[in-house]
Amino acid sequence: MEHIVNVERMYLEMIYRIKLKRMAKGYSQEMVSATIGRELDFMGKVEMLETKINSEYELQEIAWALGEESLSTFLPINKDHTALNVIMADDVFGNTRIQRCDIVVNPDTEVPFFHLQEEVILKPAVMVK
Repeated sequence: MEHIVNVERMYLEMIYRIKLKRMAKGYSQEMVSATIGRELDFMGKVEMLETKINSEYELQEIAWALGEESLSTFLPINKDHTALNVIMADDVFGNTRIQRCDIVVNPDTEVPFFHLQEEVILKPAVMVK
């Protein structure tokens, strides 16, 4: 799954830091979503820039779920509000999820911002009689 999003660089860097912290802790997107009382696909949508973190409190909830007291862990030092067009991609191959974010420099050029890989727990198929 791939889509193009227009986003501020500062927000993109914050989401990247959240994603790295979540992965370093070994938490799934669904685990963090459930911990903060949201739909199970909430963090996946946040990390793919399909849903925005709308308030400081919402960011604080995510921080607490990741074991962080301070928001500064996620906030970039450089407050760069430059608007970027990025290509977000999320693919699952077997039990491996590969997520990537490429910055669109011009119609013919993309620059990688991140390419991350994590192991995912596959849900068992539901059997129908």
